[in-house]
Amino acid sequence: MQNWPQIVNKLVSVPDLTPLFDSAYGIPQTDEDIVRIVRQYIGHSFFHYPTQVLYDQFVELAKVRGGLKVARYLFDVEMRAMSERAPGLGAMHGGELPLVFSSPEAKTFLTEKELAVSKEMQRIWIGLANQHEDPVKTRTIQFNVADQVDGSEAKGEHWKGLYLSKEASEFWKAVTKSYESS
Repeated sequence: MQNWPQIVNKLVSVPDLTPLFDSAYGIPQTDEDIVRIVRQYIGHSFFHYPTQVLYDQFVELAKVRGGLKVARYLFDVEMRAMSERAPGLGAMHGGELPLVFSSPEAKTFLTEKELAVSKEMQRIWIGLANQHEDPVKTRTIQFNVADQVDGSEAKGEHWKGLYLSKEASEFWKAVTKSYESS
């Protein structure tokens, strides 16, 4: 907790954006809160915000061209095997690959629940690739492996959905503008 001001100074390159950062990510009360905030910040800066910008551009293009289907995919599950090796890191980049491709080896480390999700993810991916599945009607697969790791339930904020919060989106737009104007 004592290093939080220095961490914020590293994360928020424009000091005027600190209040917006605080509204997007909250003010930590514990060291665990700091880990959660930094994890969210990294995920948003490298994956969620750039993906949101591209997705919005493709949606606009689809409106202009008509008939173009646009889908967005987010894998935000902490897999049991990864959680045991690196606790607290959350979903890992590429962590869904064993579920999507389900190699024979995957059956040696995926739980029965994870294997069931694997089958559903494969069905949806194939449907999207063949354009049989309507991206707008594709449901979110909510999957929680936390009960298999430590008996706890996932917190509500874990399943906020595919999009950044309004506050986080505003923060990242402001960060982008600050870079464009410098």
